[in-house]
Amino acid sequence: MNVAYPNVADRLFGRAHAIEPNSLRAIIEGPVGQRVLAGERIEVHAGKKAAKAARRGRALATVEAEQVRSNDGMSEYALTRDGVAILSVAGLISKRFDWLAAACGFATYEGLGASLEAALSDYRVRAILLDVDSPGGQVDGMLDLADQILAARAKMPVWSVANSVATSAAYALAGSAEKLYLPRLAQVGSIGAVMYLIDQSLQDQARGLKYNAIFSGARKIDGWEHATLSSEARAVFQGRVDHCRDALCDLIGRQGRMSAKDALATEAAIYSDTDAVEARLADGVRTFDEVLASLTAQVSQNLQPRMAALAANRGASAMTTQKDQMLSGASPTAVAAAQQSGSASAETPPLSAEAPAAPEPAAAAPVVAAAAAKPKPGETCATCGQVMPDDDDDDGMPVDPNASAPGYTVETAMETMDLCAIAKLPLSDAKAFVNAKTPIATVRSELARRAADATNALAVDGTAKPVGAAEAAVAAAWDSVVEDLNSKLPANTRR
Repeated sequence: MNVAYPNVADRLFGRAHAIEPNSLRAIIEGPVGQRVLAGERIEVHAGKKAAKAARRGRALATVEAEQVRSNDGMSEYALTRDGVAILSVAGLISKRFDWLAAACGFATYEGLGASLEAALSDYRVRAILLDVDSPGGQVDGMLDLADQILAARAKMPVWSVANSVATSAAYALAGSAEKLYLPRLAQVGSIGAVMYLIDQSLQDQARGLKYNAIFSGARKIDGWEHATLSSEARAVFQGRVDHCRDALCDLIGRQGRMSAKDALATEAAIYSDTDAVEARLADGVRTFDEVLASLTAQVSQNLQPRMAALAANRGASAMTTQKDQMLSGASPTAVAAAQQSGSASAETPPLSAEAPAAPEPAAAAPVVAAAAAKPKPGETCATCGQVMPDDDDDDGMPVDPNASAPGYTVETAMETMDLCAIAKLPLSDAKAFVNAKTPIATVRSELARRAADATNALAVDGTAKPVGAAEAAVAAAWDSVVEDLNSKLPANTRR
């Protein structure tokens, strides 16, 4: 063939592809394939920009999220405010990123693998969602990336959505997630392989051309386009395609929805919504938004026990210090009763003999001290459940050229997240501190101010001022402690 890009023709023809056949035919018969076959050059600069813009636009159009990209542009994902990383698998899939992938908007196993690893190492990420809309692509690299996804399931929840096509190699990736959903009328399946070969011997004959090949080895020119395909060569190519299909079915057997034998029995058919669920190719029929909401809810539910344990462990020593300070100067009887009380909450201030003074801003100091036990690089964070990266690693956060805090490290960011978690601030407030690279001293001061505002329930003269929900809650907590202590004191000493 008189082609402008022989390496491209080699990738398109004579190789097995895990792709829906009509999509492969559209490539070969479409503008790119025809121009390659005709020997025409392709302008790719505009294609590169359009492909990148399309990927980013798809990720950001699905949900409000922060775009996270590596400096080399290899890894890219969208991160929601709740810690769900969305990886877009859109378009045909090739092995590595090159000019053809850029011009045609292909996804690549190389780029998807880098994005997956970047998301797993980002301490802010608590779950991964694959947004898949692809007919498949090359088989080279498919099994390796699918194994990466299977391994990621042991580290955090990994779900996927066929939104709205995931066939062949794309199904190999989507199905490797723990859960796979698809919207109504979406399609999955085509568990098979295909190969195209060109026989232009009749065209050569019509043009009066005759090609002679001098070769050594019976299989050396199998599939040569200037000769008719022999039965022996056809058997060889059929064996390659069958091997690719067997490998794909074995992978699907390891995914957990169906056996490899059942995958073979589908005969590469394509299934839609409820048919796919009944055939055990998918786990349910849901829209992308519904799946994201369910995954977010699961992440929040899994986080609550860790947050409670963190607050309990770090709050115990702080409340002991507060109790000692509050009971100083109290009568011996009140001190003894307070020490014997086992029902007072760690979050409720204890009773003293005198009216307690209004808390000073320094009352938040125990919270700061408790955060000293933050995880070191390589340890698992009790707040977000992730393994902390080294300080010199790229944490995936966007770089702010106007940041006023040079030397802002992962340690600083993690301490900020811990302080905000203990102070029960919303995750959005914690992220605002981190994204602004707020110095830790400023964070501590702000948390102390908020703590003072929330707990200052008494006026200067000691009279109650129950204004607002926070003050009312503090007053109710004091009443509860007083009632509990009075029940344990002699009648003549009760307050």
